Amino acid sequence: MKKPPNLNLVLLFALATAVSGQERKFDWSAPPLESRSPLVTVVSEGARSCLRIANTNETPLQARLLTIEAPGISAEMYAVTGEVKYENVQGDGYLEMWSVFPKGRFFSRTMGASGLMGKISGSSDWRPFSLPFNRTGSSNAPTRLEINLFLPGRGTVLVAPVTLTQFPKARDVGDVLYPRAWWSARAGSLIGGIAGGLLGCFGGLLGLLASRGKAGKFVMASAKCLLALGGLCGIAALVALADHQPNQVWYPPALVGVILLAIMARALSQFRRRYSELEMRRMASVDAQGG
Repeated sequence: MKKPPNLNLVLLFALATAVSGQERKFDWSAPPLESRSPLVTVVSEGARSCLRIANTNETPLQARLLTIEAPGISAEMYAVTGEVKYENVQGDGYLEMWSVFPKGRFFSRTMGASGLMGKISGSSDWRPFSLPFNRTGSSNAPTRLEINLFLPGRGTVLVAPVTLTQFPKARDVGDVLYPRAWWSARAGSLIGGIAGGLLGCFGGLLGLLASRGKAGKFVMASAKCLLALGGLCGIAALVALADHQPNQVWYPPALVGVILLAIMARALSQFRRRYSELEMRRMASVDAQGG
């Protein structure tokens, strides 16, 4: 593996162009005077300066993009965010952030299948990325942040200016990645678990009542309500998808909706048939007694 270009490029001399509260922006438009590695250059892309990293052979490349000394982290949750564009990247590459503490080093990497932490593979137009970190439990703040790019083989990557943001009110990494989410990943898990448990128990009760031929009106009305609820959950999931909500938001109502629509449509038919059979038996019994 190639070593990171050894010019410190400050590492890529990313000049902090703005510091505002919990946010610091880094621009690539002010290059250092010393010569640069030919693998990492600053190019103009539209109205902004971007880093261009080109690996022209099969040998893996790890390039240092930015070093932030004394980042001034006070929040437990923080992230480096920006946009990346790439072309013909062989294998699975990634961006990474090393958080350096007095007693250790820890990393975040874009190795997901998709989304803000999706890996760098193949070709893609500009898309956002995020390198979040949760330092909960650590009494010390990081003394340095290092941002690197790893490419396993050939490929060209462009990185737009990046932003270091702290999230003092975030409860978990999900709040950092998806600040517009309707609810957190933990809340999504609770919603899915509680809803699934309650609906399962209620569905079992309806099945028991129907098997014994009791509370016919209640069972039929409840089954229709659950079927309608499944449709509403499906609509909610579609609205969440249209609003670009994360998996933790759209998946629970989608799952509940699919289960209710699939199960209750069949159950409603079975309940109707069961109560019809019982009614026919009751009428036959009455007729027999009358005869």
